[in-house]
Amino acid sequence: MKKQSTLQTIFSIGLAAAVPAAMAWYCDTYVNWQPGVYPFAVVAALLAAMALSLLVLWARGERKKALVWKTLLSTLVFATALIAGSAIVNNWIGPTYYGRHMAETAAAIAVPLAAAQLLVPFALLLRAMWKQNRKGVWALAASTAVFALGFAAYGAADYARSFVPEQPVITPVFPEPLAERALIPYDEGEFLMQAGDILIASEEELLDFLYTRTGDAQTTVWLKGGSYAQPLELDGLKNVTFRNVPGEEVVFTGAKEVSGWQADEANGVACWSAQMEGDYFTSLYHPDPEKQLNRPRYPAEGYLFVGGVEGAQMLAHDTQPQYHSSFRSFFAKPGDLRQFHALEDVTLRVLHFWKDEITGLVSYGDSTRELVWERPSAMTVNRNDRYFLENVFEELKEPGQWYLDRDSGKLSYIPFEGEDMENTVLYAGINERLLTIDGAENVTFRGIAFKNSAWNMPDGIDYGWGMPADAGWDYANRDSSQAAYNVRPCVLVTNSTGVRFDRCKFENIGATALKFAENVHGSAVTGCEFTRIGGNAVFIEGKYDTPNSNITVKNNLIAHYGRRFFNAIGVLNIHAHHVEISHNEIFDGYYSAISSGWVWGYAENPTDYVSIEYNLIYQIGQGWLSDMGGIYTLGMQPNSVIRGNHIYDVAADPLQGGYGGWGIYPDEGSTGQLIEKNLAYRCGSQSFHQHYGKENLVRNNIFAFSGEGQIRVSRKEEHTSAIFERNIIVSDSQPIYTSVQQGKFRDDGNLLYDYANPRRPLSGENGKLALPEMRRLGYYQNALFVDPLFRDPEGNDFTLALNSPAVTELGFEIWDYSLAGRIREQE
Repeated sequence: MKKQSTLQTIFSIGLAAAVPAAMAWYCDTYVNWQPGVYPFAVVAALLAAMALSLLVLWARGERKKALVWKTLLSTLVFATALIAGSAIVNNWIGPTYYGRHMAETAAAIAVPLAAAQLLVPFALLLRAMWKQNRKGVWALAASTAVFALGFAAYGAADYARSFVPEQPVITPVFPEPLAERALIPYDEGEFLMQAGDILIASEEELLDFLYTRTGDAQTTVWLKGGSYAQPLELDGLKNVTFRNVPGEEVVFTGAKEVSGWQADEANGVACWSAQMEGDYFTSLYHPDPEKQLNRPRYPAEGYLFVGGVEGAQMLAHDTQPQYHSSFRSFFAKPGDLRQFHALEDVTLRVLHFWKDEITGLVSYGDSTRELVWERPSAMTVNRNDRYFLENVFEELKEPGQWYLDRDSGKLSYIPFEGEDMENTVLYAGINERLLTIDGAENVTFRGIAFKNSAWNMPDGIDYGWGMPADAGWDYANRDSSQAAYNVRPCVLVTNSTGVRFDRCKFENIGATALKFAENVHGSAVTGCEFTRIGGNAVFIEGKYDTPNSNITVKNNLIAHYGRRFFNAIGVLNIHAHHVEISHNEIFDGYYSAISSGWVWGYAENPTDYVSIEYNLIYQIGQGWLSDMGGIYTLGMQPNSVIRGNHIYDVAADPLQGGYGGWGIYPDEGSTGQLIEKNLAYRCGSQSFHQHYGKENLVRNNIFAFSGEGQIRVSRKEEHTSAIFERNIIVSDSQPIYTSVQQGKFRDDGNLLYDYANPRRPLSGENGKLALPEMRRLGYYQNALFVDPLFRDPEGNDFTLALNSPAVTELGFEIWDYSLAGRIREQE
C-alpha cells in the first residue's frame, strides 16, 4: 500500500505539473512564438516522473498498468518533440515568412493531437485510482487546483503589470505652420552664344559636328527645337555642353511616326489599321502623355494561377531550390487557356517572389494543358503563382489597345473617343539605345528630352551550373532575378568622368532610362524628370574591383517606373562609393524605390559612403511583388547614411501574405549604417525591417501605422544586429516590435504608443507580448509609453509638438520632414 501511495503521489505531482506546463508551452510557443526555458524544464520533470513510475510498475510485474504508463510516456515524448520542433523551426527558419507558417502549422497540429492522445490513458489511470484510492484522486485534484490557481494568480499579476500608468494630459504646443513652398522653377536662361559655341538646327548638322570636331576647347552646342532620331555614339568627347535653345523642345527619339489609318474591325470592334513596313515593334506611344497605349492582355483584368509544376520542364537549381529552380513550362488549370492567334508573339508574365518573369511562348497543349515558354525562369515556379499573357489578339477590344501582326505587318488600333483618324499620329518605338557615351570627359546634356524608345528581352546570364546535354534549349538565356539587372539602357555612359544630365526629360522609355556603367566618376543626374520608364530610371553599376565613384542623383522626379520590367528600381546603385541620392521624388513603382549594394552577407563591399537623404517615396509595390522596401540596402556599408526620407504606402503582393512591404529595409549583411530622422508609415508589413546585419544605428525616426507592426529584425545573430535609440514608434492596434526574441537587437529610450491601446502596447508576432514579457526579453529599456503629441496623425500630419515628451524627456530632435522631395523655394 505504501508503494502504491508513493506511486500515486509521484503521478499526482507529475500530472499537476502538466497543467501549467501545457498552458505555458501553449502561450509561449503557439501564441507568441517565444519558446522559453520554463515549459521545457517542467515537461522534463514530468517525463522523469513518468519514467520512474513506469520502471516501478514494470519491476513489480504490473504489466497492464505499465502499458498504460508507457502509452502516457510515449505521448508526452511526442508532445515534447513537437515543442522542440516548433522551437527549432521558429528559431532557425522562423525569420522567414515560410518558416513562421511552418511553425504555426506544427503547433496547430500538436495541441489537439497531444490532447487526444493523452485523453484515454488519463481516463484509465483516473478510473483505476478511483477504485483503489479515492483519497488519492482527491489529493490529485487538490494539488492540480493549487497549481492551476497559482498559475492563474501569477498570470493575473503579470497581466496587471502589463499596463503602463495613466499619463497626465499635456496641452500640445505646435510650431507655427510653415508657409506653402513651391518647386523652384527651372530658369532656362537666355540664348547667349559665347565664342566657340555652335548653333545646330538639324540632325545632319549635329552628326556633322560630332564627326568633324577637333580640339578640346569648352564648347556649348545649342540645339534648335525638333526631333533627333539617329542614335548617337559619343566616343572620347571632351568639354562639350549640349543644351536646348531656350523655349524650344529638343527631343532625342527612338520612334518612328505611324499614320495613314484606315477604318477596320477586330474581334467585332471598330478599329483603325495601318500597314507597317520593316521592323516589328513592341512599344507604341500616344502624343498625349495622359493616354497610355497597351497591348491586349489575357485575362483582361486580374490574373490566372499556375495549376501545377509536377512533370514540367525544369533544369538543375542552385543552392536555394525554393527560390532559384529554373522552369521552362507549367500546367494551366482546366479551362484557363486555349490556343491563341500567333502564340509565338504572346508574352508570358509570371509574378512571384521579387521577380516578374517575362518571356515569349513556344506552345500550349490542349490535352496536357502544358504551357511552354522560350527562356528558363529566373526563379522557382510554384502552384498558384500569378500569371497573365500580353499581346493576345483575341483580347483586342478596348480603347487604347493595339496589336501588330508579325506575319502580315498589319497594325490594329482601337482609338480613344473623339480621336480624328486622319490627323492622329502615333509613335512606334524602334530604337532601344538613343545615346552612348564612352571615354568622355566633362560632357553635359541640359534641357534635352529623351522619348519613345523601344524595349527588348534582356540578355541572359549563364550562372555556370551546367545543363543536361539533351535539354534542347538555352540555359544561358536565363534572366537575372534581381532588380531588372539585365535590362538594357536607353542612355549608356562608360569609362567617363564629369558626365552630367541636368534638367533633362526621360519619357516613355521602353527599357532602363540612364545607366552609369563601368568606370564612371564625378558624374551627376540633377533636376531631371523620369516618367513612364520601362525598367530602372537611374542605374549606377561599377565593377567590384573598379567601382564607380562620386556620383550624384539629386532633385529628380521619378514617376511610373518599372512599367515593362516590374522588379525595376527607381535608383539602383551597385559597386559605387561616395554616392549621393538626395531630394528625389519617387512614386508609382512596383518594386523598391532606392536600392544600394550588390554584395550579399559580410564579404568586403566596394559600395560605401552612400548618402540617401531627403527623398520623398510613396506608392511603391502596389501589391505586385514581394520582398521590397522604399529604401533597400545590402552588404556592409559602414560609412553610409539614410537620413531625412519620407516614405509611405509600400505594399507587397497580398497573395504571398503581404510579405515584404517595408519602409526601410537593410538586408543581407547591411552593416554600420546610420539611419536617422526618417518618417515611414502605412507600409503593408513593417515601417522598418532588418533581415540581418550588424550594428546599424537607428535613431530619431518616426515609424507609424504599418500593417503587420512597426519594427522587425528577422535573424538572431551572435553580434548586435541593430540599435534603436530615441525613435517614436506608434501604432493603431498593430504590434510595436514583431519577430521578438531575446538578444536580437538593442533598444533604449524610445517612445512607444498604441493609439488603440494606449495603456497596453503589445509586441510579438501576433501582438501578444505585453510590457512584462518584453522586459524579461530585454526590451523597452528606458521607454516612454505616452502620446507623442503629433498634430494630426490620422491625417498623416506628423508635426511634433514642441513640448512632446519625446522632446522633453528623451531628447528627440524635431526635423522638418517636408524638406523631403524635390528642392523647393525657401530651402
